[in-house]
Amino acid sequence: MKRVKWLLTKGCAGLLFFWVLSLADAVAVAPAGTQKAEVLPVISRQLGEWNPEGLGNHRAVVIAEEAAEVIWARVAWRRIDPMPEFKGIVVAFPKTGVPVENVLASTISPEYGDVFFEAKEPGEYYVYYMPYREVKRDWNPFPEYFETKQPSPLWLAKVEPIAQEVSKGDIPKNVIRAATLRLESNGKSNSFCEMEIPATVEEKESFLSGLEDRSIVFFQEPVSSPIRKGDKMPVHWVHSGPQVECRASGRPGELLFFQLGAVATKKDLICLQMGCIGLQDSQGQLIRDLLPRCYNFGGIDFQGHPLMKDVLLKKSEVLPLWFSIRIPEDTKTGTYKGELVFSADNLRHTSLPLHLVVTEKRNESEEAYANASLARVNWLNSEAGLNGNPLEKYPKITAEGDVLQVNNHSILVASNGLPAQVDDTLFASPMEFAVKLKDGDWLQWTNLPVLYSQENNWHIGWESISYAKGVVLHSFAEVEADGMIGMRFELSSKRDFVLEDVQLSFRFREESVPYFMGMGCRGGKRPDYLDWKWGKNANSFYWIGDVSLGLYCKLLDVGEKQDIYFMPEPYRDWCGDGVEGRVEVRPQSDHLSLAVHTGKMVLTAGEDRVFRLNLMLTPFGKRDLKRASQKVYAAGIEKYLDDSNMGKDADRVVVGYDEKLNPYLNYPFASEESLKEVMAKLHGAGKKAQFVIGTREIPYQINEFWPLWSLDNEIFTYGIGLKGVQKEHGFGYAQVPIPFIGNPWLCEHLGEGYSASWRTTNAEGDEIVTLGINPLSRWQNFYLETVRHLSDNLHVDGIRTDLTDRRITRRLRSLLDEVCPDGFLDTITGNNFRPENGMINPMGQYLESLPLLDSIVFADGFSYGAGPDYYLVELSGVPFGVNASFYTDELYKSLLYGVLPQMRKEDRGLENLWRFCDTFCLEESTFTGYWQSPSPLEIEDKGILASVYKKGSQVLIVIVNWGSLNWSLTLGSKDMKRLGLDPERSLIGMPKILGLQTGSKFSSIVTHTLAPGEGALFLIQEKR
Repeated sequence: MKRVKWLLTKGCAGLLFFWVLSLADAVAVAPAGTQKAEVLPVISRQLGEWNPEGLGNHRAVVIAEEAAEVIWARVAWRRIDPMPEFKGIVVAFPKTGVPVENVLASTISPEYGDVFFEAKEPGEYYVYYMPYREVKRDWNPFPEYFETKQPSPLWLAKVEPIAQEVSKGDIPKNVIRAATLRLESNGKSNSFCEMEIPATVEEKESFLSGLEDRSIVFFQEPVSSPIRKGDKMPVHWVHSGPQVECRASGRPGELLFFQLGAVATKKDLICLQMGCIGLQDSQGQLIRDLLPRCYNFGGIDFQGHPLMKDVLLKKSEVLPLWFSIRIPEDTKTGTYKGELVFSADNLRHTSLPLHLVVTEKRNESEEAYANASLARVNWLNSEAGLNGNPLEKYPKITAEGDVLQVNNHSILVASNGLPAQVDDTLFASPMEFAVKLKDGDWLQWTNLPVLYSQENNWHIGWESISYAKGVVLHSFAEVEADGMIGMRFELSSKRDFVLEDVQLSFRFREESVPYFMGMGCRGGKRPDYLDWKWGKNANSFYWIGDVSLGLYCKLLDVGEKQDIYFMPEPYRDWCGDGVEGRVEVRPQSDHLSLAVHTGKMVLTAGEDRVFRLNLMLTPFGKRDLKRASQKVYAAGIEKYLDDSNMGKDADRVVVGYDEKLNPYLNYPFASEESLKEVMAKLHGAGKKAQFVIGTREIPYQINEFWPLWSLDNEIFTYGIGLKGVQKEHGFGYAQVPIPFIGNPWLCEHLGEGYSASWRTTNAEGDEIVTLGINPLSRWQNFYLETVRHLSDNLHVDGIRTDLTDRRITRRLRSLLDEVCPDGFLDTITGNNFRPENGMINPMGQYLESLPLLDSIVFADGFSYGAGPDYYLVELSGVPFGVNASFYTDELYKSLLYGVLPQMRKEDRGLENLWRFCDTFCLEESTFTGYWQSPSPLEIEDKGILASVYKKGSQVLIVIVNWGSLNWSLTLGSKDMKRLGLDPERSLIGMPKILGLQTGSKFSSIVTHTLAPGEGALFLIQEKR
């Protein structure tokens, strides 16, 4: 607020002349004839406060000195919002608050607007120039900007001739003109800063034409006034001119930030690069540690590799460049001089002198405060989590000939480099990569020996070469200790071939693969037939198998792409040269065939066709009943702190979004002090505190936003925003299902280039809007340093994250093992098996990362009314060996799959169940699921499913009626014998659990009737 007042005070004196001139025009008698329009002024800006619904957040205050049927105001608003012609005008009279009926906006341009209205009384009028109505949507409401309301035909007929004169650039005679007193924005958050007040096109072109001797010029601004990228140049740059040197000032030990705005004056500069002639002291000695770093030109990527960015600087556009210099503690005070050197493919080296002043004096200015708030930007180049190996917990990989032992699975590698068999039971015959020529012949490969290379005990790779008729197939594969197999096939030739099809074939033993998930199929029993085609989806994976052995397969794009959510187009080579790519599942006489077809393609001489996929053997782990039996509270941290009883028996408390304590999604720094108190309270009560922080979206209100935004969509997911939908749908954009438009600030200050995500509010009711993040970007480095910070400063006991890429999850696991060795790591997901998400099964969507996690939590939207096969494959984690929990009100179903339910809302019955399970010592028991052979109990009706927890002479039986009829169930001595208990020494009954079941008397036999969907707990214990 201090800076806003300072800017307004600074600008008032300079702008007074324009205001007086405008006011004089309004009250003077119009001269005979016409004259050309005046130079566009810069209008002073202030803050106001009003309800934006129907009006918007921006207005001009104009004054009509007298009442008149037609008043003309030329509002020099100098706008940066895109396509202002798609936003109407509302004129209101403040004294009455009533909108003016007769309004015409003859010109609405980014620079100014010509507005005509009827003034029935003299005085000030408000001209709202971005009016909107809010379109309600739970997770992301957005504004609908509307047209100017049609005036009466009679009034319009009088005004149109005048408007035509104005449009020609003339000032008509005998028209009352309203002067613009000021521009106002609705609160500080909506206001436009100095960097957002642009020069007109004419002003900018005139300015740049005077710089013909330079191809690139620079402007320096304080970091407290971030430069905006794009084709709008701040008007004050036109007056101040470019910098001839760059100056920065800091203290020893400080991480100093500064920014420059670069503008190409003559042409686009291609592959702009930057270097530095090192900083030297007053004696000319080079100080090697004083090295500027510019984040816009690269750094360290998410895999820890050097990142070099191709930077394009378009002619006359503004490119913000953000720099940092870490000043060592032992740096002497004084001035250090160097040069920033810029070059491009079509630009000679251009130097900008750099002067760094190092002083011992502490700076308490706003600029120093803004600089300190940017310290975390340096986390973009963090290498956190790169040195560990979280796969060391798995058995070492061994190789004997062509047989690999990987995570308790055996893989036989065939002579073509593909898996021939897994555990002696999965395949009926080896996998094949087959090529069919145009004439219908299949290539008959000749295979060279497979070559193996073992990097360490947890990784082994191999490659092979096959050839036929001048076509060469080069295969590469690598397997990691958890059973993850990455494969790449490169098909090449020395002459052109027309191929009818390329086919990757899996031939399974049908009895080994009763279950299936993926490629548009919900998890459960395997379909006999499947014909899947490529489209705009992200479900190019499947899993097929049983609880004891299965195979996951994901088809990948040629290049690096993160597509767990959206597949913008079919993958090139898997689809051949058209859209014929498909996957077929067909039963054959002696096996089940699953074939990936590419369809027709031309294999051009010297050009590789590349086919990539990932395979994973399941199960890849063993579920941990001790972890699955933890009592987890996830119903909201504020509820937990306010209610002295709710969730107090929990072992672990999940600290997630809260409008008061943690309102900034995935950005804890804004409320860190409050969160420290929360953590201290939880630890003081003996609770583990697990913090929710994800990687997919962050609020635009964060301190680091503008440096991140300057990185040309490296960090933020590109989206068409409001500008794109306006182009396509005009004023009717709100009538079509458009996602990711965002709130008014995004629409008015950014316009495009972003994808708006979740909107939340804080305790004061302020909107907190998040933007989508590119998952394979340097933001992952920032995220990992945030996790380190949470461990060091908040002492969190675990992280609940979202998942993007296995390599990032691996770094997260390594980092957490380093900073919090007993830290619990899980992820949570809603259901993405919906058309708008590409019919994606979340279990398969995240499967590659799950071996590195302790658990996965399935939240809302899943088919909790579906059958047990769905639960087994999609929700339980059983076939994959991963702990999983799911949000369901049917607590028995969780226990049926070996998981103690988490508390996600006030549920006294659940707390009583927790206490009962503590008494039983559930975490120390041995679990046997209904799917195991032999089954724990022999029940006649196949719709009645029973799982068992056994601890010594005690047995807890969980039963769910998944059938369609009532069933009277009797348990007694035969069941005790089956469970290895002595009927003479044991009693069975239903334990009483308040809020869950009433209980029964314990005896040698118990009978209970279960309605469809009902469940029950039975306890067998020794006689006393």
